[in-house]
Amino acid sequence: MCDSTWKVAFVAMILLAGCSTPVDPTRPVAPDEIRGRVLDEQGKPFGGAWVQLSGNQISERTESDLDGWFHFTGLKPGGTYHRLWVSADTGFYRKKGAHNQRSNVPAGSDLVIRLLRSGRLKFRVFEEGTERPVLGAPCRLEPTPWGSSTGFVSTTKEKGFTTFHGRGGDWKGHLKVADYLLLPVSFSIPPAGEIEKTFFVRRGQTVTGRVLWDDGTPLAGTSIRLKHPWENYDEGQTHTCPDGTFALSGFRANVRYTLWVEPKGYNTVRRSKVVLPRAHPLRIILPRKPWVNWDVRAMAQDDEINGWILDENGTPDAQAEVVAIGNGQRVKGRVWSNGWFDLHGLAADVPYKVVVTTNKGVYDRIQGVWEGRDIRVGASLVVHVRRVGRVQLRVLNVMNHKPVANAECSLVLFGQVRGSQKTDARGELTFPLPAQEFRGELRVPGHGVALVGFTIPPAGIAYQTILVQRDED
Repeated sequence: MCDSTWKVAFVAMILLAGCSTPVDPTRPVAPDEIRGRVLDEQGKPFGGAWVQLSGNQISERTESDLDGWFHFTGLKPGGTYHRLWVSADTGFYRKKGAHNQRSNVPAGSDLVIRLLRSGRLKFRVFEEGTERPVLGAPCRLEPTPWGSSTGFVSTTKEKGFTTFHGRGGDWKGHLKVADYLLLPVSFSIPPAGEIEKTFFVRRGQTVTGRVLWDDGTPLAGTSIRLKHPWENYDEGQTHTCPDGTFALSGFRANVRYTLWVEPKGYNTVRRSKVVLPRAHPLRIILPRKPWVNWDVRAMAQDDEINGWILDENGTPDAQAEVVAIGNGQRVKGRVWSNGWFDLHGLAADVPYKVVVTTNKGVYDRIQGVWEGRDIRVGASLVVHVRRVGRVQLRVLNVMNHKPVANAECSLVLFGQVRGSQKTDARGELTFPLPAQEFRGELRVPGHGVALVGFTIPPAGIAYQTILVQRDED
């Protein structure tokens, strides 16, 4: 493609992806408009930067043109928009990235925004008192004041290291690491530079409990949140287990927290004051009232499938992976630390196949799997993962007991085709299957159908010889 053609295509792309009409910088800014220009660090116009405006019940996104101009139109005159975010990861900023933001931007504004290159904080987390690095722990870095910008979530890796990418300049906030106390932190990141810090965290108090209906039925999958006593944010969050129990760690002693209990599918919310440590687990009883239960139609209009993942011992499996397949989608779900999973963004009235796989924990070296078909949004499941075993079949001719070689056979179990394989020279073929009892049939081309039945031991192999008769015999 020649140079001029490429430039025309690039301009067209910018205009289509960003402003629908060119920006005229010579005319006054309209009351229902926000206009601006993006500049790089050298004060030159920067095209291709993403610009997002949020507030007043809208969230719109556009792109700066080749001269750095952008605008948003059709806004509420006199309205104030709480955040305008500009970011770039192309051209001069391809490797480092850059961004900037403005807060509380009124309609009718004419802005000049200069991009700032992102810097990097590489920090290491140690447990106070033991001086041991904290490994594999989820950590969250939040700015102060809360909600002033997006928080950062990561996991400590080898030797307790993890990395935070952010704007250059002074940074103040809090670090929350797994079961450890919230730690106030402050540091200064040089633009496009890197600093290293070491943080020491202390283990906190643990709150445990159980949530029940007033008839004694445990509530599974109920959201539990422990809110900060002075600031309006969650210092810990989890979901109850299948038996209604929960545990949250990393809280200060002798502090009055607010515990929020929100059953899924109900508009009941229970708020209680909790002071730690406690000698006994909490016991939370909620009244079940039919009028607060969402009806089936409302649940069916949701975009979610959720539930519990349990291993064969009934223990929640937090290391499994779950996907929903259907409607041309393949949606990967999130699995929480207590085995609760949720799949969002699914279409209503579409049957999905939900597949759960794991090869960690009790399934180390031996894969565990669960598969459900024709599952629709609004469903809550309890998934029992089973270890994968194998069945090895040997197909022989019933007349002379010679192997039936090179035959493409299909295994049908409970009315579903579980796989097709070709027999080898000995007439043998192997199918991977979860550990359970099976009944079905083996379809052998030119030899009809043979009934089969076998039990797969956990992570083991079942052997069976199948005698078939040629169609012409």
